[in-house]
Amino acid sequence: MSQNIAVNDIIVVQTVAQDGSQVAVLNRYWFAENTIGPGSVTFTNVADFFDVFNGTNLPPILANTAGYVETRVRRIFPANTDQWGVINSNAAVGTAGAVGLPKQTCGLVKFITADLGHHGSGRSYMPFPAVASNETVGQPTAGYVADVGDWALGFTTDPTTITVGAASLILQPVLWDRAASAKRFITGFQVSTDWATQRRRGAFGRTNRVP
Repeated sequence: MSQNIAVNDIIVVQTVAQDGSQVAVLNRYWFAENTIGPGSVTFTNVADFFDVFNGTNLPPILANTAGYVETRVRRIFPANTDQWGVINSNAAVGTAGAVGLPKQTCGLVKFITADLGHHGSGRSYMPFPAVASNETVGQPTAGYVADVGDWALGFTTDPTTITVGAASLILQPVLWDRAASAKRFITGFQVSTDWATQRRRGAFGRTNRVP
């Protein structure tokens, strides 16, 4: 199946990080609103765009024991495909501090839409923070919250334009309801000032792998 992205496609952008045997995969969804100019923008082009962004903005969130691994992109609607565009040119080791917090400890971003209630929001559990990002009162430092906000901003920028040669792809950030095949446009985000937990990333749990 072609990797070219067409208007009205829903694509998933996966950010992959790793700390030892444990892997974290952050899924964010985008709606292809428009294309401009001759030519095409592919899964790999989009992965390259976000790989550059992740290579800059994820390491400050990660302990030095962890690292940003790669960005993966594929279409999930209307024609789901198992073919991925994968880029790891900007893979980088974390820079937040030499010692990591327990691997199940996470920062938390809440992505907001105009809809009220449970279906109006989505979450990303930010992986592998450092001890240096933890206040003595047991909350994330202001610097950590700001760094997570910088990452989240890149996944809520509307529109996001990716240009390859004469072709441009206009993307809008969305939440995606797989059961209903329905999108909800993201209008903003909030970074929690408390830690969250993702038990599947714990050091004594089953080894995680990229799905």
